[in-house]
Amino acid sequence: MEETVSKLVLDEKRLQLASDQVDRVLTRIFTAVGFPENTADSISSHLIDANLVGVESHGIMRVLEYVDEVKSGVLNASSRPELVRNNK
Repeated sequence: MEETVSKLVLDEKRLQLASDQVDRVLTRIFTAVGFPENTADSISSHLIDANLVGVESHGIMRVLEYVDEVKSGVLNASSRPELVRNNK
């Protein structure tokens, strides 16, 4: 069986920040590019949670990607996500 190699390379020197501080900063970033505050807060919380449970590839490293997608028109910050049940 082959060893899985991650594309994510983390430096040994890491900055430690309180999650509530990061949440406030990320929420401000997302509202600055057009997300409603409640949506920005939800996105921030989910990204931080991913980091805190060790899934960094789905965490705060995605912030710049999301900002770029809003700026380029790929992601519509003013749309409202809706969760629907698939009854198939």
